[in-house]
Amino acid sequence: MDEGQLTSRFSVSLGVGRFLDPEHTGAVTLALLGRVDLFTLWVTALIAIGLKQMTSLETRPVLSAAALVWLAIIVAFLMAVAWGAGVLAAVAADAFDWVRAL
Repeated sequence: MDEGQLTSRFSVSLGVGRFLDPEHTGAVTLALLGRVDLFTLWVTALIAIGLKQMTSLETRPVLSAAALVWLAIIVAFLMAVAWGAGVLAAVAADAFDWVRAL
């Protein structure tokens, strides 16, 4: 992949954000759709599986807890966007620069 084609961190993701142009898409939309990613959903499923195995809870509460973790991270991303991205965006930008340097 040519590094000139890397326009955002979503350019290297396996999610919906990959197909959006960051110049013409709002930051909130990118933050929301950026969380609909293959690996993010897989990690959420692993959280649910781990909770199910570690506790004696039924499936519905475990799925609800995993969904709440996923939603809490979305809220954190939205707060970062609303506050001008702050520290979270700086960390993401550093990670993006690190990937581009590879």
